[in-house]
Amino acid sequence: MSSRRRTTRQQVKLASPVANEDSDDDDDHQVRDDERTYSFDGIDYKTYQDMVNAKRKRNQQVLADLGFSENSSLKLSASIIRAKSKTSQRGIHGKRQKVESGSRRKSSRISGEQSSLVALDYFVPNWNTDNSVVKVTERGVEDENEDKIPTFFKGRVNDGEDLSLEEAIDLNEPKWISDDAAVSARSFQQEITELHAGDTNARMHSLKNIDTKFQELSIDGEESVAKVTPDRIYSVSTHPSETRMIACAGDKQGYVGMWDVDASPSEKNNGVHLFRVHSRPVCCLEWCASDSMVSASYDGTVRRLNVESGTFHQIFATYDDNSYYTEELGYGLDQGYSYWIQYVTTDPRYQGSSPSLFMSTSTGAAIHVDLRVSEAHGITFNEPLSEKKINSLR
Repeated sequence: MSSRRRTTRQQVKLASPVANEDSDDDDDHQVRDDERTYSFDGIDYKTYQDMVNAKRKRNQQVLADLGFSENSSLKLSASIIRAKSKTSQRGIHGKRQKVESGSRRKSSRISGEQSSLVALDYFVPNWNTDNSVVKVTERGVEDENEDKIPTFFKGRVNDGEDLSLEEAIDLNEPKWISDDAAVSARSFQQEITELHAGDTNARMHSLKNIDTKFQELSIDGEESVAKVTPDRIYSVSTHPSETRMIACAGDKQGYVGMWDVDASPSEKNNGVHLFRVHSRPVCCLEWCASDSMVSASYDGTVRRLNVESGTFHQIFATYDDNSYYTEELGYGLDQGYSYWIQYVTTDPRYQGSSPSLFMSTSTGAAIHVDLRVSEAHGITFNEPLSEKKINSLR
């Protein structure tokens, strides 16, 4: 027993110096924590919370200098909440489909009908551009080539032919087409032809009063909101007129909506006109002049709206290396599913009837297209500049 006690006492004596060393380290850490400072805008603060409070005070001062007091911020937040709580009733309206009540649907087995299977013919050449569907029934194969809907490269709206306003309206989903849509669009087209782009010097002079104009902006009015496209908006542009506000938007499904903001409240659809000119998201919209607007899409096409003729011309399109497209300007550019046009802007040096284009792609390439020259020399520059997509070019 005595031996065990002596051993225990010796262990305690040996362990005690280690404990004292740990205690000294803790004291050192405490000293270092007390000496730590936090810097912000050239001022040192003893605690992290003091620095956070200083940042908050600075941010409040910045908002106050911009004219956003605490009360105005609360009013703005309240107005945004009110706007979100109610969907705008202005703009395009989808037709409600009347559901006819009928007998309950029965299965083919119960109704005595012959079942059918749908098979995809994988042996058709150029599968990506010519999908073929045949129906197989118990009576054999039915030929559906007569009723087959034509498909175009990458599901585009057509083979590159010009689209009139009426044709672009007919490509809309039926629920978005009103009875007088074509007549209303033609009338709107004539009104745009009479508009002129504002003087550049006048616009630069007006920027001097930009602060005053921002103070007068408001989003609280019901007339300031309208549904312009069916789906999520990917691009916007405004007509260069100084006397009339015409807002344009391109959406996820390839629709281009044009909103005459100054239209009479009694006008149908509140001055919104809808056209389907692409099959995939419209990534860019740009007015080249008062009578010409360029639109570009992920489907690889670029179209120009000629307001005077009311026609959407396809001025450029990408294609793969299929020999069928050898004569096309964009032959061999398309690299498959992961390739699309990311951004397009017109070359400010050449903006006539055949504008030149700067483009970027999803694969990181930058392209310049000169539409004034022959197709063989139209692409003047095509170089990879990034390993990822390029969102804009200037």
